[in-house]
Amino acid sequence: MEPAALCSGLAQRLQQSLPLQRCKQLHWLGNDVFASVHRQPLRSRLVGALWFLWTFPRCTKSLHLRKIHGRRAIEIPIRLLQEEGLTIDSCERLAPNVARITSSGDHGSGPVNVVVKQGSRLALQGEAAGLDAIREASEIFKVPKVLCFKEDGRGGSYLMMEYLHRDPQMPWYLLGRALADLHLAEPKDPKALDGSFGFPVDGFLGRTPQANAWDSSWPRFWRQRCERLLRGAVQLRPAFRRVLQATNNLEALFEDEPVRPVLLHGDFWNGNFAGVNGEPAIYDPCAFYGHAEAEFGMSWCADLNKEFWRGYREMIPEAPLFKRRQLLYQAFHKMNHFCLFRDKRYLTGAEALLRRLL
Repeated sequence: MEPAALCSGLAQRLQQSLPLQRCKQLHWLGNDVFASVHRQPLRSRLVGALWFLWTFPRCTKSLHLRKIHGRRAIEIPIRLLQEEGLTIDSCERLAPNVARITSSGDHGSGPVNVVVKQGSRLALQGEAAGLDAIREASEIFKVPKVLCFKEDGRGGSYLMMEYLHRDPQMPWYLLGRALADLHLAEPKDPKALDGSFGFPVDGFLGRTPQANAWDSSWPRFWRQRCERLLRGAVQLRPAFRRVLQATNNLEALFEDEPVRPVLLHGDFWNGNFAGVNGEPAIYDPCAFYGHAEAEFGMSWCADLNKEFWRGYREMIPEAPLFKRRQLLYQAFHKMNHFCLFRDKRYLTGAEALLRRLL
């Protein structure tokens, strides 16, 4: 491309970027223009234009996350949005790797809000597959529609999805019924329908990889998941070994009723569900086919109230060993939190739960 044409195109994109309500900077990297979304707005449009002119001659071939006001930016290829027929009207940084983009679109149907997440291919691929699976299985939950999942060729990946406007109030009773409906749905995956536990792709629980290789035995599937997690929490290995000895490798915890694989959200806490127009919504899954009760391993930070349990238990009654199994499932998530945050309170909490299983 001729320099004049290149500068003309960049200038046009820069002009489109100036009316942003939130700080967004453009960086030319190779053949792409990237929008850097920050929590803090620029002091003026002139500052943004000067920054762009200063950045342009210093372009590089690799993607650099810039720090402004001490916060890390998320850089989104404008090409990614244009390929989906979107033009940026405003941007808002929701998290270190998440931005909400408001676009007028090319369809004349009014403003469109989308969420763009940046991350590793495996993590975003697992999230996209989980969202699609839950959307297909549930007739009640509102689930963000996945618009696209793409790689930028530089080691980064982007997941674009529908943005859901959350209500200030949570419809707890409907949330309980929606989750029970999901757990009662017949598996769509043929391997899960045949009685195996797992998922077609691996997932991430926070930053912790979750292997989802298919297994016909739920106690073995969960035991192996715990053992992988113990690589980062070696202090809990003796306690978990004693639990295995006391429960015949966890088999004794599942003697009250058969375990059938159902689709799980996998990270069910109050940061991953909300009310949307009076209806329950769910997002940011670590989905897999497993035991329904494993869904409540994060109940210690989900604030599930009586209305939720009334809605859920009207459809799925409590099993005799439910409370005992919750010790195992909650210990797993406490172990994961210790691996993520290295806070010893999670370590002691997990150890206390495991001791109660002896």
